[in-house]
Amino acid sequence: MKYQVQTVIDITQTDARRINEGLAYKQQLNFSSIIQTIGLRSNLEYVNPPRMEHVGIGRMGFGENYKGRQNVWTFLFDIPYGGKIEISTLDKDFDLIPVITGLKETVELPEPVFRSFGEEKNIIFTFID
Repeated sequence: MKYQVQTVIDITQTDARRINEGLAYKQQLNFSSIIQTIGLRSNLEYVNPPRMEHVGIGRMGFGENYKGRQNVWTFLFDIPYGGKIEISTLDKDFDLIPVITGLKETVELPEPVFRSFGEEKNIIFTFID
């Protein structure tokens, strides 16, 4: 089953491993949070790292706190073994997972966490073909 994640939180995959790598290290920590949280349910596979685009987010499904043109990271992954994870399950798993802010995101988060619901929704999961 193939999935898409979109978020206004910087989840750039940098492969940085040392704290002295500054921004790249913090970006990698956010990406690792994505991988590890999904990994609690199933192993995942992906080919490309998240890509960032500066786009209008009015109709994308983010919470009403976020408007206009923003940096949005899109990440595609596949769950080849173990079946399908429902979007509602991913939403519940990700709500309130801590993140690092002050990176390349263009929104101000009320709290440094992923939010899957409500006006502060900053992460969206969808099935793709």
